[in-house]
Amino acid sequence: ELEQSRQEQMLHTARMVSVGEIASALAHEVNQPLTAICNFTAVALHKLRANAPKDELGGLLQTISEQAMRAGQITHHIRSFVKKGKVNLRPLSIEKLVAGLLPLAGMQAKAFDAMMNIDIDPSLPEVLADQVQIEQLLLNLIRNGFEAMQHSELPRELSLRAVLETDELVRVEVTDLGCGLPEKMLNGSWEPFNSSKEEGLGMGLSICRSIIENHSGRFWAQPGPDGGSTFCFTLSSVSSQA
Repeated sequence: ELEQSRQEQMLHTARMVSVGEIASALAHEVNQPLTAICNFTAVALHKLRANAPKDELGGLLQTISEQAMRAGQITHHIRSFVKKGKVNLRPLSIEKLVAGLLPLAGMQAKAFDAMMNIDIDPSLPEVLADQVQIEQLLLNLIRNGFEAMQHSELPRELSLRAVLETDELVRVEVTDLGCGLPEKMLNGSWEPFNSSKEEGLGMGLSICRSIIENHSGRFWAQPGPDGGSTFCFTLSSVSSQA
């Protein structure tokens, strides 16, 4: 009976740890669209008081609606991370995906008094990817980059680059000019709660790695060419599946 009681306690503890990890991951991910909803709502209210044209308000309300839907999609995909379920792979243009993220990334850049440089080879083939998950990943890396530079001197610049690594792989890089990562994190030690900052960078990078592993790609970090850090990941091109 004592042994059975111990086993039950261990199982209960394991379940609680799992629930805690899921809750933390969910809070971390959903915070981005919720922040966007709050910011765009504030802008919409300001324009409403200023009697702005209806088309301006309509655009803001459309963005708010899209971010609310994104929050719901994230909760669905967090479950797939935990269950290691199949991702919804479809042909996807990295150029178009990044263009769709620019309004949100631009708001983050403004908040951190930083700039973004985008360098995407227009001849890149489409990749097979789950759009919601890759958007989550990029928004994570972009925000992490801005946070890494928040105490740096100006100019604070973050670069997003996408190139053809091989005929079958597209490589995406996000580079900041921040303080850099500890050696253990450059080696890929990104377990949940193993973080170099109070906000939980370890959780974000652990999720990023899970996303790319679900896409059968690679995710790694390396020192940036001009200081800071570069996060890289690969995705399979559509042509590789032909």
